[in-house]
Amino acid sequence: MTTKTSNHNFIRLQELQIVARSALRDTLRNRHASYMFDSVLKAHENNLKKILLCSDLQKLFPDSGQYTGDFDEFDISCLYKLLREIEPDDSDNCMSAHIERLRIFRNTLAHSKDQALNDEEFKKEWSKLHKSIVELGGQKYHNVVREKLNSTDGNSNMSEIINDILYSKEKKLEQFVETEISKTILQQLKEHQIVIIRGGPKSGKTLTAFYAAFQLRKLMTIAYIQPLKQKI
Repeated sequence: MTTKTSNHNFIRLQELQIVARSALRDTLRNRHASYMFDSVLKAHENNLKKILLCSDLQKLFPDSGQYTGDFDEFDISCLYKLLREIEPDDSDNCMSAHIERLRIFRNTLAHSKDQALNDEEFKKEWSKLHKSIVELGGQKYHNVVREKLNSTDGNSNMSEIINDILYSKEKKLEQFVETEISKTILQQLKEHQIVIIRGGPKSGKTLTAFYAAFQLRKLMTIAYIQPLKQKI
């Protein structure tokens, strides 16, 4: 039964939502200096255009000039998407920034075209990730990360890495719905050993590829060959 008090409580929570919006707005302001925000927007323009409303995009990317506002005109949904999609500044040490760095790091590796880093890029990314892991997980992870860095055999844990990737995908495949297209892809792989899967963003290309890979895995034995550590 709805009472006057319960209605009043609901209204009070709505008021708190306004405060929450202000907190998100201030977080975005603190994370990115206003004089640099236009360059930040341009760097993430393609991704933002996929997830933001047209009305918000028109404000952020005007036909002439650049965005010079202070985020007052955006609601919680838009502010959240901006905070989520735009990588935090290196000086931002709040918990959400560290969590976001791990998400971006994972996506960067997963979608890398070259699958390679030069020494300078490697050191920069390793340092950022090391800091975020320790800040989130505690000091016990410091030595774990250091041991990984000091390992001279880059292939020593390849089997572990591959199994970890396969396990994470296998969990997702528990809810995979087999379709005629996925059956056709699997059949093409069996017959020709290669297939190209094309589709739009988030259309299920990667998951379908893993589905086919796991189905093939059931039909064959895959052995991991350790690299030779000594010359013969």
